[in-house]
Amino acid sequence: MVADWIYVSNNAVPPVFAVSCATVDTADDSGADQQDQTDANTANATGAVAVKAKAKRARARRYQRSARGKVILLSTVAALFVVTTGYFVMSYLLSDRHLSSSTKLLPESVYAFRRLNRVRTLLSGIMRLVVSPVLLTTEFRPFYPEILASQVQADLQDLNRLQQGLLYGDPEWDLSGSIRRNKMRDDLEFGNACAYLDESGMDSMDEVDIGSMTCEGFMNGLFLRGLSAGMSFFVDSAAQTLTQLTALPAEQLTNITRIRNFLTSPEWSTLELMDRNILRYGLVLESRTYVADLVDMNAAFVTMRAGLLAGFLVALAVAYWLVYEPMIRSLDLQLKQARSLLVMIPPDLVQGSLAMRKIIMNT
Repeated sequence: MVADWIYVSNNAVPPVFAVSCATVDTADDSGADQQDQTDANTANATGAVAVKAKAKRARARRYQRSARGKVILLSTVAALFVVTTGYFVMSYLLSDRHLSSSTKLLPESVYAFRRLNRVRTLLSGIMRLVVSPVLLTTEFRPFYPEILASQVQADLQDLNRLQQGLLYGDPEWDLSGSIRRNKMRDDLEFGNACAYLDESGMDSMDEVDIGSMTCEGFMNGLFLRGLSAGMSFFVDSAAQTLTQLTALPAEQLTNITRIRNFLTSPEWSTLELMDRNILRYGLVLESRTYVADLVDMNAAFVTMRAGLLAGFLVALAVAYWLVYEPMIRSLDLQLKQARSLLVMIPPDLVQGSLAMRKIIMNT
């Protein structure tokens, strides 16, 4: 019995002790494997960081430019920006100036045609003033002679102001004056207006035939001294007629003979002929010159804008030909040289280097 136990104790390991030893060996192997795995992960991470650093340095070398190259590039971009900005700024300034000038000249054409209508309303008012005593007995609500006389007086003042304002300016009406701005208008106003007042044009103003009347023979060559002289004569004659009508005694207001004699008098026939034909035609021609000024200004503005646009396009073409085309050719040449150098590199070397592979893929 003792011998058996000794034999067992010498030749066998107790079960508990055997299990504990196996556990210790297994734990040692697991720890070694984990350590190896950690070392491998660390090595991989270190390698990845190194590869990324190399790729970053490669990209930095790829995008690195010299100071002279940066200055040239910035100079070309700045020049293009300055040219483009200058074009748009000049376009804005010219457009603003054109709109301001057009707005300033636009009232002239309006007041010119208003003057033309005022001549007709002035004679209509004088006509109503002449026959007003008769109208008092026929109309339901007639105008009294005093009211008609005040209206004619207001028309006279308005017509005189329109004529002076169009020629010499009127700040209240935003008129700057039109002297020495249009040769035809200056000739009409202060030169020989008959050079423009042809017989066919005068005859077309009214259905009444002017007969053998000519501009040179009208009132001893009144319009040979200009349209302003004819307008002054018309305004003075209308004012004199108004003074005569308002000075008539009350017993002659309803005298039919007086009314007939006035309507057939040479003074009234002259005024009516001026309103129907010769003066009206001259005022129509002069009023058209104000519209022609606006048309000419618009045409000059369009021509100026077209010239500015052509200059801008020429500047872009010159900049492309002198600056950007050589730069593009240089970049293309550098790219072709880089590709030629890459052809000389063995494919195995390229595949084995991650940074070089990325550089080739990016190029």
